Amino acid sequence: MATPLGHGLAGAIICLGCRRVGWQAPSMAAAVIVANLPDADFLPGILVGWPSRYHHGASHSIVAAMICALAIGIWSAAGKHHPTPARAGILLGVCYLSHVIIDYFTVDTGTAVGIPVFWPFSHDLFIAPHPIFGDVKRDNFFDLAILRHDLWNLVIESAVFLPLFLLLHHAARRKP
Repeated sequence: MATPLGHGLAGAIICLGCRRVGWQAPSMAAAVIVANLPDADFLPGILVGWPSRYHHGASHSIVAAMICALAIGIWSAAGKHHPTPARAGILLGVCYLSHVIIDYFTVDTGTAVGIPVFWPFSHDLFIAPHPIFGDVKRDNFFDLAILRHDLWNLVIESAVFLPLFLLLHHAARRKP
């Protein structure tokens, strides 16, 4: 799985890209949070003492992204939180889906390798044959080898996502 930095940058890029084409995008904070939302499946695992117990489950699927988009659209419409609730739902649903796509292209060293992209229609797990991103070690954050490994992943994710983020951010500031 990629780090929260990589997922957050992807959400921010989607938000900036939508602003670039003239759509009123939800807040950057909302995009970053929703792009990391699928990893909330760590929380029940932490409660049972096995953080990755439920990780890469149904929350890492296209259907979960669609449910997220629908829920955000309904919430936005009910509370008038966004001038175009359907668009807010779709955009943040795409932020959620970006997490699934990034995890597909990430090394997975868990017991069950891959993510259930097509859950509930298929329980098969999918992973890219040639991943781009490294796995995050969660065993012992204070071990120097693990720290070095995870820092390298941050460098790779930054090299992939940061240039596009900076380009879009600069373009957004220059737009009349």
